[in-house]
Amino acid sequence: MNTLNKLALFTNTQISLVPLLVNFAIVVILSLLLKWFYIRYGHALSNRRIFANNFPLLATTTFLVITVVKSSLALSLGMVGALSIVRFRAPIKEPEELAYLFLTLAIGIGIGADQRIPTTIIVLLILFVIIRWQGFSKKTAENHNLYLNVEVAKATSEKDTLKQINTILKTYSNVIDIRRLDLKGEILHATYYVDFDNNEILTEVLEKLRKAIPNVALTFIDQDREARG
Repeated sequence: MNTLNKLALFTNTQISLVPLLVNFAIVVILSLLLKWFYIRYGHALSNRRIFANNFPLLATTTFLVITVVKSSLALSLGMVGALSIVRFRAPIKEPEELAYLFLTLAIGIGIGADQRIPTTIIVLLILFVIIRWQGFSKKTAENHNLYLNVEVAKATSEKDTLKQINTILKTYSNVIDIRRLDLKGEILHATYYVDFDNNEILTEVLEKLRKAIPNVALTFIDQDREARG
């Protein structure tokens, strides 16, 4: 016990106020930049603006935890025990959302560990790579890449309903990729990534789906236009 007490006292250091405020300012700036970037360039189907509002809070909270924990061995051990009884559960349905959350945590951890320059440079490089990669992807993509949200209020058979939708989409779409599938009671919700040659085909697909499934609700989303708006 005496050895542990001495070690705890030895590792307990006072946090300087000025560096703390500088680091906090950097965390806020980077998290706000990440928030704007996600709203502008993200491709998640959920409301990106609402989701991105969590970035500054998550980054600053992580920064506070790392800053306090690194100053004392006793606090770090206590923090491990406290966090072990906390379970964080969030409905993360898309990998992109999880990736941005990890990047937000990395900002708080990096700046909290006093790695200002490396953290800032790497975060900016990551955002730059994302922009360049999306620019490359847009050059190779068609102009009518869309997301199709299909909602059936009373789906008697999930398998038969999906089979009908897939059959129609395969007839008219160059690419079909189901991104999300939810079934709550009799309500079926599916999201497809589709690719049509022109808008006339899109209109024809709408008519075919409505005739095949009378109680269907359809929504087409041009994610690139939404991001630019």
